[in-house]
Amino acid sequence: MIKGWYWSKEETIEKKSFDQSYIEIKEWISSHNKIPSSASFDKIEKKLGSQCSRLRELKRTEQLSEDKIKKLEDIEGWIWGRDEKKTIRTFDESCEETKKWVILNSKMPRKHSDNDQEKRLGQFCYRQRHKKDIGELSNDEINKLELIDGWKWNN
Repeated sequence: MIKGWYWSKEETIEKKSFDQSYIEIKEWISSHNKIPSSASFDKIEKKLGSQCSRLRELKRTEQLSEDKIKKLEDIEGWIWGRDEKKTIRTFDESCEETKKWVILNSKMPRKHSDNDQEKRLGQFCYRQRHKKDIGELSNDEINKLELIDGWKWNN
């Protein structure tokens, strides 16, 4: 093999493009604790979110190599999207996660947050309040929720 030789510019550009996208996406997810959204008003997040969408489409159409798929899956927090099953959490798991989140963030999670974890936990809290209103929460579940610092039934 001749050093610096390539068959076409597309091969070099595509590899460099993937590697650069990979680094940028990995750093962004690490610092923001969520996947970038292509619907964001922030230019950088929107660009990275579009890159994530493009990579998901390449995987769906089997145009993304196994090496690249593995590399992306090694990013903490990476998801492939709608073709990936969501994790189903028990009441106790969600309650415990909410309790830890409140301790870490010194506030109750909001269901309309931009942060995916906060939004998920905020929705959990909202559903539990509604379940209590219609009589679908056990006394044990009510007691566990009331142990969360800052818990209120009327939000």
